[in-house]
Amino acid sequence: MGLSTSAQIKNAMKTLYLHIGLGKTGTSALQSWLSLNAERLSAQGIDYADTVPEVKYGESLSGNGSALHNACVSQDFDTAEALLTATYFFRPENSVAIVSCELLQGIKSSSINEIKKICDRNAIEVKVIAYVRSAYEALFSTYTQFVKRGAYTHRFGEHPSDIAFDSSVECLRRYLDVFQENLHVYNYDVAKTAIQMSFAAATGIDTKGLKPLRSKVNRSLSFQEIETLRRVNALHDGAFSTPISNYVIAKSPSLGTSVFYDEALVRRVREATADSVEWINRQFSLHPVLRIDFFDGTPSEWPGEPAFNDYQPVLRWALDYAPAPQQLPQFAHFLKEFAVLAVEHSEGDALTLLQKARASQNQIVADDGAPAEEEDEQRFRSAETFYLMSYFHDSDAHDHSPSFAKLFGLWLEMIEACAVGSTLCPLENTQIIKAAGQGVQPRHPSMSGYSVIAADSIEKVVALARRCPLLDVGGTVEVSHIVQLYQPGQPRKAHQVEG
Repeated sequence: MGLSTSAQIKNAMKTLYLHIGLGKTGTSALQSWLSLNAERLSAQGIDYADTVPEVKYGESLSGNGSALHNACVSQDFDTAEALLTATYFFRPENSVAIVSCELLQGIKSSSINEIKKICDRNAIEVKVIAYVRSAYEALFSTYTQFVKRGAYTHRFGEHPSDIAFDSSVECLRRYLDVFQENLHVYNYDVAKTAIQMSFAAATGIDTKGLKPLRSKVNRSLSFQEIETLRRVNALHDGAFSTPISNYVIAKSPSLGTSVFYDEALVRRVREATADSVEWINRQFSLHPVLRIDFFDGTPSEWPGEPAFNDYQPVLRWALDYAPAPQQLPQFAHFLKEFAVLAVEHSEGDALTLLQKARASQNQIVADDGAPAEEEDEQRFRSAETFYLMSYFHDSDAHDHSPSFAKLFGLWLEMIEACAVGSTLCPLENTQIIKAAGQGVQPRHPSMSGYSVIAADSIEKVVALARRCPLLDVGGTVEVSHIVQLYQPGQPRKAHQVEG
């Protein structure tokens, strides 16, 4: 007697393991290990489509499920179906495939439903795999990741989002609603020292003969690295967070890192996440149970302001980095901002940074074929706020340090990016005209020059002025808001002078 239709379908059924993370649970290491062993897995009857082979060399990317994620986000479910039926199952004789991508935890419920519908009509059983981690440690690790990749500049706990654990629970709920008992959740805190073995047990992988990982993948940052990189992020607005952090980590890939514990933050996280952690434990019967944190009562000590030595890896990166043409304007701006920081420690390094900034600007001009002056004129025409930076010092004094001229030259290079017209308009032979009978006499200290600065706030101009070398030799720098005076034929405006 032949098999019934239902039995034939059951025998032809394939299994797709859909690994969705969650965040900061060793996903990058797993993806690197899977990519490293893709051919050996296929020989076992398990397809792992090695669509991002760079991960086997330690690159932290989004795994082989990023294409599926993109298709779901764009609502292109024809492409999603092609991926699920042909790309991920690439050997006809294999009945098991693995897809891994943390981005999949963020897709909508409607997209999750579409994945299930596609798999149901193609006789593919989906088993979703997720790892969960203690709330406090997961939140701190996520914060660290955003310092590395997302341009965070604040300290951990300063933003409400730093202690928001709800997104993990919402993700699990969305997948649970669709896949029910086929959502398998594991405690990362138990499995993290042998995450590959845990994942292998969950997916039926035979680890015998598979290549082990030889180094850490996507390691976290030390406290000092966090403090240094978050300050550097503020200099480039996040444009170079990833390449800089990759460079820093590559210089010491095996550096040990730990979780920063603050008693007040621990209490806040416990209050904010208790219900979520309890739901996870109850819903998925985790043994041992998921904890909120591993704080033992000993708070961590946060480092102080970075020394120049802490910035050395960033300096080496900046001098070695070859930006793409579209990055040149941001890169030149970053080099100048970094030079402002560096000049306090090393005039030579600051000068080298400024020279590279100048070369980047020249490259922009060469690529665009437009004079830099025309670009600056257009940029400053679009700016509405200008400031006068006035310099006062005793030109007859002889107590200037030998390096003052060099430092002041560096200073002018630093403000060039926001200066309107000439960086410095020098003045000399200043005379003060007094009332009749009082004579004409010079004033000491006299105004020795000025710069016109375009900026979006006086605070930014004041911050620049505080770094002027004149202040170190008894001089004074004044900052004033330049107001637009009333002209005939124009409507009158109320003006306020800032200074």
